[in-house]
Amino acid sequence: MKNTKLILTLGVIFALATSAVNAAVSASSTTTYLSKYVNRGVYLGDDVIHSALTVELNKVYLNVNGFWGTQSKDVFDHEWDASLGLTVDDVLFAGTNLDVGVTGYFFPNGEISETQELYAGLSLPVLFLDVSGYAYYDTDTKVTTGILTLSNEFGLAGPFSWYNGVSVGYTNADNVLEYGFTQLDSSLVLALGESFSTSVGGSYTWSDDSDLFDISELSWNVAASYTF
Repeated sequence: MKNTKLILTLGVIFALATSAVNAAVSASSTTTYLSKYVNRGVYLGDDVIHSALTVELNKVYLNVNGFWGTQSKDVFDHEWDASLGLTVDDVLFAGTNLDVGVTGYFFPNGEISETQELYAGLSLPVLFLDVSGYAYYDTDTKVTTGILTLSNEFGLAGPFSWYNGVSVGYTNADNVLEYGFTQLDSSLVLALGESFSTSVGGSYTWSDDSDLFDISELSWNVAASYTF
């Protein structure tokens, strides 16, 4: 049946949620405007709205994303995805966190209607930086991706803070297509109370080693987040 994997993923999520009704629940939502949508070094479209909702039950979380915009690569015209994950704190030593999960992607009008991806990552503080490394494997398309990110957010005057990050990644598509990519991110964040924040920022991305995805893209974004 079409979209079976995504339905099964959501079924597992629902079972976990109903079995944890007595657990502490937290939730957050974010809406972002992206002048250009670039994902893992691949330029996909312009003027994209990204909406995200995350619900966490203890250390089990559900993250649902939707993307709508003018897609330029004829891969899809919008996207839904849902991730079911588990975080474990202080895995190797204090401050080192493990994140593992599965993501189901759904492309309503795409050439590929759905895929499923496994992921695992570690994050830890190193000096004044937050360091994270993630590995992704799509079980349908056989695409493997690794991403290393260094980031820092430091406080400015009053409710303002400044986020900066650099990500370096590599993608191998079943030994048929491979390329590397780098992305620089910078955002000015304004916290309005404990629950609401907004930000404006920009990203610069370039990728190489691929005739299909040889790009250099500069984009800007505006986001608003609310924690329930």
